[in-house]
Amino acid sequence: MKVNELAKQAGVEPHVIRYYSRIGLLLPVRDNHNGYKLYNAEDARRLEFIRQAQSIGLTLSEISELLTQYEQAGCDCCQLLYRMLENHVEQNRRKIEELKKLQARMETTLADWNNKGAPDCTGSPACPAVKLDGCCTDNH
Repeated sequence: MKVNELAKQAGVEPHVIRYYSRIGLLLPVRDNHNGYKLYNAEDARRLEFIRQAQSIGLTLSEISELLTQYEQAGCDCCQLLYRMLENHVEQNRRKIEELKKLQARMETTLADWNNKGAPDCTGSPACPAVKLDGCCTDNH
């Protein structure tokens, strides 16, 4: 099948298929008569795998690594996938903690402003823009 056919079958845009082919995630063959890239059922399965892997947070680089591992060693890629997911879960936990801290700082800043009155751009020490030259001063 051609790019548009695979894209329609998979529910993705044709440029996605072309990009995955360009970076080696899909491996189409060339039609000797017209030079078109042709995709088969294996490409459709790979595309489904790629989309599922993305849906659980894997990057295209990680997906490429998994596909390479699978091609070289068969199902031994499951341990690699497990380690990748463990890593992502830990990274997500750290990001969530960082976001909680950021949220707390934002809420504290807003609370400070609410307690001292709304910012009026007159040099309030609560305003981070005070640190900018010419901002939040009486010279405005």
